[in-house]
Amino acid sequence: MQPDIIVVSIIFSIIVFYLTGFSPGGIIAPIYFAMYFNNVPLVMGTLSLSLLVYYLIKISQRHFIIYGRQRFALAVVFGVLIQWGVASFFPVFPLGFIGFIIPGIVANEFHRQGIVISIFLLLISSGVLFLFFGGLGLGGFSW
Repeated sequence: MQPDIIVVSIIFSIIVFYLTGFSPGGIIAPIYFAMYFNNVPLVMGTLSLSLLVYYLIKISQRHFIIYGRQRFALAVVFGVLIQWGVASFFPVFPLGFIGFIIPGIVANEFHRQGIVISIFLLLISSGVLFLFFGGLGLGGFSW
């Protein structure tokens, strides 16, 4: 991925945050979703895994004191472990996942601002970035 694409994505995410008061799934997640925006199984798999991690953390919070950085770290660890387990036990899994830490980042945003708002802003932001870089041919993705 080119550094200019990352910088534009970060600036775009910050602008969305200042305009709406909500984060579009973190600062870096929208560009990763935009890179695979036309691959629906990857997007759906990542969102499904993020929801699973979100609910696992909600269950864990009933038994342990988990807030802030601990919650974020646990979300990333849960996401990585579940991806590893799925890849190990189901090598031909119909859904894929975007990155290793992206589901944890998105799950943490679900905790911070709610599921519906997070998914809505993530998909809208990713769609805009996809059109800007990929769909309209203004630089394109190089992965």
